[in-house]
Amino acid sequence: MKTKARILFGLALLAQQSTLALKMQSASSATEGAPACNDGDVRISPSSTLNAGVSMYPQVCRDGKYFDICGHYFWGNDNGATTFCKKLGFNSGIRDLPNSRKRHDGETAEAVWVGECDVGEELNQCTLGHRTDDSFYTTEPTCTQDYYKTRKPNYHPSIPVICDGGSSWKRDSAPAPAPPPNAGGDPHLLNIKGERFNIHRMGYAPLVSIVSDGAAHLEVMALIDGMKKCSKKMYITDVNSSGSWLEKSIAVSVARAQETRAFSVMVDGQEVWSPQTPVNKGYEPPTTEKTIFNHADKFVINEVTGESQPGIEVKTAHNVKMKIVRPLYRANVPPHLNFDIQGLEQLSPSFKLGGLLGRDDHSYWSARDQDCGGSFAEEPQNLEALIEGSIASAH
Repeated sequence: MKTKARILFGLALLAQQSTLALKMQSASSATEGAPACNDGDVRISPSSTLNAGVSMYPQVCRDGKYFDICGHYFWGNDNGATTFCKKLGFNSGIRDLPNSRKRHDGETAEAVWVGECDVGEELNQCTLGHRTDDSFYTTEPTCTQDYYKTRKPNYHPSIPVICDGGSSWKRDSAPAPAPPPNAGGDPHLLNIKGERFNIHRMGYAPLVSIVSDGAAHLEVMALIDGMKKCSKKMYITDVNSSGSWLEKSIAVSVARAQETRAFSVMVDGQEVWSPQTPVNKGYEPPTTEKTIFNHADKFVINEVTGESQPGIEVKTAHNVKMKIVRPLYRANVPPHLNFDIQGLEQLSPSFKLGGLLGRDDHSYWSARDQDCGGSFAEEPQNLEALIEGSIASAH
């Protein structure tokens, strides 16, 4: 009998939506024509390296588009630099005056006039430095590249900043965009590099590895399984996590089809939770957060709230969160798990991010086993097929 399992990894956790088609239509309507950013959102320029103690070019959003920050009056104090840096997870910031107007990184972004900021003011609402309330929306003449091309060809209106402190840094402050409303036709694993691909091998696959100075802080392995060897359809059935950030091992295993429980959660080999959720009776999600397990301020396991299927969220160091859920959309689909990890993009560059959802090569796992004859079936292009399989993603 052919297996009903398929591993389909994707950009969004489609199985987290109780009425997936309706959610997708809503997401499509909400994101149509939406700006890439909102006034006052900030980021470092694409060519800048995110790190503490280094010179970075700040950019601020105006009318849905990012601009460099013009040094005109912004150089009057460090308040604006501190506001910018705090939005990206740092503790403080200063102007890099020695490198002001000396931008030579190949970018040609126009600069917007922020002006001189008072303590705590948003960058689109700074009140010091001879900037009127609405001048943020009209580029000041001395902040244009044309001005410098004709008067000071070796200069640029932008001013860099240097950020310091903090730990969970990020490149921009804008909220993450909503997932695409339709994942049809796309591979269904999304790693931190933005690569999307499918898995075509069974076994324990390394999803995530976070290491620094030779110490393994977080290791996540997922069991990819099918009904038999060389199955064209596979699932995630187990997710095992360990490392110094946890100090204990966490194992989540999906229940068999004939069992009334959804899955089992074990910490160091001892079961701590096993929700009784028969598929044919539906699922009642909790309305308030419920803590399942808490370990010495290292990590906490909470039951997922407000979702259409049972699941857990593991919160650990550096605001890294792992969500593991059991989809319940179809009774005739073999039991499986979905996995999502958030917070990787905000980690310090000192951490090495590996695994299939990190920066490691995925060619082995995305290639078909040479011992298996024939070719794998084409991936489904319709919504009905997409909700049948496992999904994993990293942010």
